[in-house]
Amino acid sequence: MIRLRNVRKIYRTGGREFVAVSDVTMDIAEGDMVSLGGPSGCGKSTLLRILAGLHDADEDEVKISTRRSTFTPGGDVGMVFQQALLLKWRTLLENVILPAEILGLPNR
Repeated sequence: MIRLRNVRKIYRTGGREFVAVSDVTMDIAEGDMVSLGGPSGCGKSTLLRILAGLHDADEDEVKISTRRSTFTPGGDVGMVFQQALLLKWRTLLENVILPAEILGLPNR
């Protein structure tokens, strides 16, 4: 299950603030299929990065768990970004398994 309550993320740069997401509240039950839609710049990727544990929210309640286990950000997520950010000297498979290598997981 995923539970979000009043999730907010503000980016700060050059003394200015940019609200990426604001007051996101939703519950997603285990087994539900959900999609995020909206125009470019509306905060879809920011919200996914928060859920993946790649970014912290400024104000939030973010809970992710199943009946069997609790979610571990950074260890239970694989993410493919919109822009190709592959290392050109590695094969596709080597790029895909890079996070596992960084975590020291076995090749299998």
